[in-house]
Amino acid sequence: MSEDRYKDLDPVEQRIAAMRRDGYEPVDWQGRPRVPLGNGPQSALVMATWDIQQKKSLKISDALTANELKRAWLATGSANLQGWLLNTFVTVAWNVAESMSDDRIAYLHRQLFALMGAWFRDERKRIQKFGCPPLAALWVKEVGKFMGLHSHFLVHVPEEIYPGFRTWLIGAIHRLVNAPAVTLDMKPSRAKLLHVSRLPTAHDQWGVFKYLMKAIDTNECFSVSTPDFPHQKYLAVEFADLKPKDQGAVVGARMGYSNSLGPKSQPAHLHDHWQHSLQGGALPYDHSLLNMGLQMRSLKSENEPQT
Repeated sequence: MSEDRYKDLDPVEQRIAAMRRDGYEPVDWQGRPRVPLGNGPQSALVMATWDIQQKKSLKISDALTANELKRAWLATGSANLQGWLLNTFVTVAWNVAESMSDDRIAYLHRQLFALMGAWFRDERKRIQKFGCPPLAALWVKEVGKFMGLHSHFLVHVPEEIYPGFRTWLIGAIHRLVNAPAVTLDMKPSRAKLLHVSRLPTAHDQWGVFKYLMKAIDTNECFSVSTPDFPHQKYLAVEFADLKPKDQGAVVGARMGYSNSLGPKSQPAHLHDHWQHSLQGGALPYDHSLLNMGLQMRSLKSENEPQT
């Protein structure tokens, strides 16, 4: 019954109270809070009791840069070369469950992405017959007129595990935001916390990719040198055939991707493909990288010694 006095507190304050009740300090020896602090009485007590390490100020992003567009395209291209179509589009409208601070949403976004990675690792251990891949995903954060600060994820999910992933995702979101109910809907609506849709073709994947890049700064350019034009520049919005739209200010990183799609996993010829596209003046959105990856794996299989 001693915990009844905390029942009217929000989840953040209840979590801090539970840590103190169980004998755990909510701040480590370096002054770093072990859980996000809020604006309630428990958080105020923590800040009054401990010397809290001040966070480094994070950069505020008003739009996607040309470099971020390039990194996102290379990450998606890397997925396709590895045979992974980014075939699942997930949107989480964090503020539908409750009004949360940007810091709280940033924390939940990181938690969800980490949990996705852990789920795929568990599936790889559990299922071997079709070679479950690691998490292959691209994400962006935006501030929309109706949804407020929200997250988009473009993820590769094999058909065999999609039902399990969808079920897990619903539960994971439910637990993260402590929502009384989680609903799925294919149609955009600010009343829905979670949206999930499938993208069966490369055309669908690249269509969503372009949608995720809509926050591009209209003044961003790419430079390219050709024999005829040694100092040529392209506006990123025209080179990538994007329809720009203001998506608000985001604190910290605006886009990112899983380690499986990062620079270390990208073959040199993918960057050659990008450079060739620059020289041609248009960014390709087709199935060519999927086909190229399939051919490369086929040749590798043929050249492997038979046992």
